[in-house]
Amino acid sequence: MPDNTKYKPQTVGDLVIEDPNSLRRIAEYADGLRTGHMLMHGPKGTGKSAAADVIAKSRIDPDQWASAKSYQGSKMKSSDIEGILQDWNWQMLGGACPVTVINEIDLLAPATLEQLKSFMDEYGHLGQIVATTNNPHRLSVPMRDRFDIIEMPAISPQGFEKRIRETLDADGVSFDDTMLRDMLATTDGSWRGALSVREDIIVASKRAA
Repeated sequence: MPDNTKYKPQTVGDLVIEDPNSLRRIAEYADGLRTGHMLMHGPKGTGKSAAADVIAKSRIDPDQWASAKSYQGSKMKSSDIEGILQDWNWQMLGGACPVTVINEIDLLAPATLEQLKSFMDEYGHLGQIVATTNNPHRLSVPMRDRFDIIEMPAISPQGFEKRIRETLDADGVSFDDTMLRDMLATTDGSWRGALSVREDIIVASKRAA
């Protein structure tokens, strides 16, 4: 099976974000120019989680701290909220700018979400919450107001083409440009769909070898 994980975005330059304003703001967070809480929203597969990971990695010295904690909203518990402050303290000891990633924040249980809001009010100035959601409308207005909200719109086939071509070239796989564009047109703006196209191409090239 083709290994797509080795092409997981490591820097802002690896992300596929066509909206220039969204790309600029995400780059500003990754560069540390902005340090407040941020919430990325958009359809599934548009790279929200990947962007969150890039921001978190950019804030941490890998020689001092392995990675920021990352949570899935559907699995996050009250005890996890209580542990964020301790995690931030450890990150600060390692010279990091504290950051925690919460994917699908709208799936937190209502009581846990309220606990997170209280935590942000009391301790939010010490670190940063980087959150993602497909459904921002499920969050209350007071909760949304605590974040800088960045839209991650669906990606066009043309937006995927450069990055997928780069990864195919890196794997030594040649493929017709027109056929690649036609296949990427079926992705519905999803990065996962683009990776599926990439896998189809690699499998076909191995069969033909």
